[in-house]
Amino acid sequence: MHVGGLVRLDWRRESVVPVVDVAAKLVGGSYDEDSSTEMAFGVAATMACRKAAIEGRIEEGITAGRTIEASDLADAEAWYFTAANYGLLNERDGCIRCLKRAVEGGFFNYPLILRDSFFDSVRDDPEFQNILELAKQKHLSFKEKFL
Repeated sequence: MHVGGLVRLDWRRESVVPVVDVAAKLVGGSYDEDSSTEMAFGVAATMACRKAAIEGRIEEGITAGRTIEASDLADAEAWYFTAANYGLLNERDGCIRCLKRAVEGGFFNYPLILRDSFFDSVRDDPEFQNILELAKQKHLSFKEKFL
């Protein structure tokens, strides 16, 4: 299992904080403009969001999320993880905004979005439900066409 998966499974425990720190160092990233690669930046910023959530530093996590958004990442999956981080931080507007961008950009893994606990804070929100329905439609269309 990769580090991100471990952190997703065990994100509520402070014991995962050292793993988060090591993950950011392994990719050589920091969540600033000097990061060497988009991947390193994305991993470091994602880990910063999750570490801040674990430690209760919500505003710091939101700031890291906004830094990701400002970088205008090209990968729809990166937008999904940013949305999930915002959900974890109970930042509704960022969560909805990034999830919409993820689904519209091609990340429409409906079963994952449906069960991802990071979205529990917005699950009942009508806008989340609209995005979830769009992901479902795209997922079913893809499945019908290619499987």
